[in-house]
Amino acid sequence: MVRAIADGLDPQQARADLVMTADPATVDVDEDVGMVAVKMMRLGVRHLPVVNKSGKAIGLVSARNLVAVLEQGSDG
Repeated sequence: MVRAIADGLDPQQARADLVMTADPATVDVDEDVGMVAVKMMRLGVRHLPVVNKSGKAIGLVSARNLVAVLEQGSDG
């Protein structure tokens, strides 16, 4: 939505392929959360697609997800 508006597109009319990130960075399903956090910081992103062993996207991890997991780890 933000990209559509920034690019001068009507968000009600724009297709997803016009505003998506082509070939985004991904993380493997079994990647360590600390490494995922490092990757997000290095790339300057707050979300990364999670892929399985076949390379199929199976979910999305957010910086908020990582903070929650890291906070749980520091509690005990």
